[in-house]
Amino acid sequence: MGLYKIIQNLYLKYVQESNKDNKKVLKFIYPINLNIMELTELIKDYVATELLSSIELDFLEGELWETIQHISEINTLTIAPKDICKKLELKENSCWQLCCAAVLDFLRPLKEKNERVENLNKLINQYNLGNK
Repeated sequence: MGLYKIIQNLYLKYVQESNKDNKKVLKFIYPINLNIMELTELIKDYVATELLSSIELDFLEGELWETIQHISEINTLTIAPKDICKKLELKENSCWQLCCAAVLDFLRPLKEKNERVENLNKLINQYNLGNK
């Protein structure tokens, strides 16, 4: 059983044992925490194997889209490890969202090389997220 399923089962058990008010809060918090965990795991998988399924790529596309849509609401970005940044041809101390964009640029390239990475970098700079 993968880490995602284990956490999902723990969450479901907790929700079943919680009162109604806690469920509302947890339903908001749970997907956010799990998605960033799954995002990082998928990126690590790609770095190790250079393979991801179309479903996994669709998930990464969705995560990147959400990041771009809500970039003005983001306060901080989590930095990816140096070895992952290097493997994805990103600057050291790049965030996980840029790693996601890089994976997609490698496996589902758009018209321009590194188009997603460049677009996200522009937004990160525009919203001054790279200096926090």
